[in-house]
Amino acid sequence: MTDKVTDIRDHMDKVVMEDPPADPPPPEKPDRVFLPENCPVIPLGAQGDVRYYIDALGQMRDLQVRKHARLDIMGLFGEYIDYLPENWPAYDKDGKTTGKWNSGKVEEALLNASAAKGLIDIFGTVRETGGWVDDEGHLVMHCGKSIYREREKLPPGPLGPHIYPSMPPGPTPLDDDPGPQAAAELMELFGAWYWKRGLLDASLLLGWVGCALLGAALDWRAVVWLTGGSAAGKSTLLKVLGAVIGSLTEVGNATAAGIWQQTRMGSNPVIYDEGEPNPDSKKMQAVIELARLACDGKIVLRGGADHTGSQFMAQMMFLFSSILLPPLTPQDQNRMAILELDKVAAGAKVPDFDTRQLGILGRGFRRRLLNRWGDVKARIEAYHKGLTAAGFGGRTADVFSALLGVAHALERDAPDPKFVKKTVAQMAGYLTLAVADQEADERNCLQHLLTQVVPDQKAGDTKLTVAELIQQSVDSPPCLSAPKVLERFGLKVKLYEQVHMLFVANTHSGLARLFDGSHWGTIAGSTAPWAQSLGRLDGAVKHPSGQYFAGAKARCTMVPLNVLEGIKVKQRALL
Repeated sequence: MTDKVTDIRDHMDKVVMEDPPADPPPPEKPDRVFLPENCPVIPLGAQGDVRYYIDALGQMRDLQVRKHARLDIMGLFGEYIDYLPENWPAYDKDGKTTGKWNSGKVEEALLNASAAKGLIDIFGTVRETGGWVDDEGHLVMHCGKSIYREREKLPPGPLGPHIYPSMPPGPTPLDDDPGPQAAAELMELFGAWYWKRGLLDASLLLGWVGCALLGAALDWRAVVWLTGGSAAGKSTLLKVLGAVIGSLTEVGNATAAGIWQQTRMGSNPVIYDEGEPNPDSKKMQAVIELARLACDGKIVLRGGADHTGSQFMAQMMFLFSSILLPPLTPQDQNRMAILELDKVAAGAKVPDFDTRQLGILGRGFRRRLLNRWGDVKARIEAYHKGLTAAGFGGRTADVFSALLGVAHALERDAPDPKFVKKTVAQMAGYLTLAVADQEADERNCLQHLLTQVVPDQKAGDTKLTVAELIQQSVDSPPCLSAPKVLERFGLKVKLYEQVHMLFVANTHSGLARLFDGSHWGTIAGSTAPWAQSLGRLDGAVKHPSGQYFAGAKARCTMVPLNVLEGIKVKQRALL
C-alpha cells in the first residue's frame, strides 16, 4: 500500500513540475468584407444584438442584427445611395454589373465592421447638444451641426472617447468675443423687473443663463426658481431667457419621464413654467426630484416593458417659474436659488426687447465662455472660497458660487477680488435669513409632531395638540389624564438620569396616525422614519431597553424637553 502511495505522489510531482501545455493558436480569421475607408457610414461598435453607426447625415443610429435589410441600409447611406452600387455591385448571370447593389454583401460589410470595433457602451459615450468638458478639460459645445472645442470648430462625430452625433442645428458661437458689453446689455434689460434683492437677483439670473449654456461642463448645476405674483412679469422674462439661450426645453405640466425623454443624451437647459403648488401632485414632485438629480449628474434608471430598461444621466440646468413655491424639502431648497419678483408698478413701461438681438447676445455668451473657460472655473472657485469662509459651505456654496462666478466671468474681463468680497458679503446677508427659514429635517419633524391635534380624547373636550398634552403632563400639579392620552400615541414624559425627557416609540400605530401623510410616516411592520429624524435632535439618545406605552413595550428615542421650545417644566412635576 505504501509503495502505491509513493508511486502516486511521484507521478503528481512530475505533473506539477512539467510545463503546462501551450495555448492552441487562435483560429485564422477568414477574409471578410469590410467598409471602405471613405465610407459615409461610420461603424461604432456592438452591444448585444444591436450595432451602432454614424449615418451619412452624421446621426447616431442603432440597428438590430436582423434589421440590416435593404431599406434600413438605404436609410443609413441617405443621399449617398450611389455609393452602394459603386462598391458592392450586383451582377447578372453573365457576370455583368446590373447597376444595382448586392444587399447581402453590404449587410456582411456593416456587421463585420461594427463587430471589429468591439463592444461599445453608448451610455456616457454619446453626447448630444449642450455644453460638455472633454477628458483633457477643454470646454466643448455641441451646437447641432458643428462642435466647438474652445477655439476649434469641428464636424460632428467621434471626438476622443466620446461621440457627438449630428443633431438639428442650434445657435452657434460668434466668431469674436463680444467682451463685457453683452452681459451689460442683458443686465440692463433684467433691471427693468422689480427684484426683491435688486440687481443681485438680476446677476444671479445672468449667471444661470451662462450656466445653462455650459450644461454638463459644470461640476454643479444650480436650480433657479423664479417666483412672483401674477403681474410680476414672469412670462415676459421667460421669453427673454428663451431668446437668449435658443436651444432649450420649455415645458409646463410635464412629467419627469417626458422631460428626460425629450432631453435624451443632451445637456440643454429646461424651463418649467406654471410649477404651482399642489400637495397631492406626485408628478410635480417627480420633476423636482429630476432637477435635484441633475445638479451633480446622477443616473436615472427606468424599467421597460421588454425588461431591458433604460438609463439616462441628468445633466441639464433647471429653471422653474410659479406664483407660489410648492412644498420643498430641505434637500431641494439647498440646491436652488429662489429669485422673487415684486409686482410691476402701476403705469410702468413693459420692457422692450428684440428677440433677434437677444439671440446674438446669447451667441456672444457662447463664444466668451469658450474663449475664457479657464477664467470661468477660476471665478467659480473664488466665490466658493468666499462663501465657505463666510460660513456657507456645502450645497449653498456650490449653488451660489456657480451662478455668481459665471456671471462675474461674463461681466468682467479680469479678476476683481474686491468685487468678489463685496458680493459675497451681500449674498451672505440674504443667505443668513434664508437659512433661518430652512429648518433642518429633525426640527420640522418635531414641529409636525408637537402641532398634531390628538384625536383620542373624550367627547366634548377641547381637542389638544401634542405640545399642550406634554405641557399638561409637566405642570405642577400635572393633569392626570394627559399622560395616559400621550401613552396611547406612543409618547411619554418622565425623568431619565435627572433629565426631563420625551420618550418617543420607534414603532407605534398611534404615532403612525399622527405622522400619516408626511414623509416621516411609515407602513405596518417597518422602522419608522420619525425615530431616525428625531434621533438627530441635540441631546437625543436611544433608550437601552425600551419603555411601556399604555401596557405595550416598544423601543424608543428620548428627546430632552429643553429642545421643545415653549414647554415649561415645573421642577417637581415628574419627581
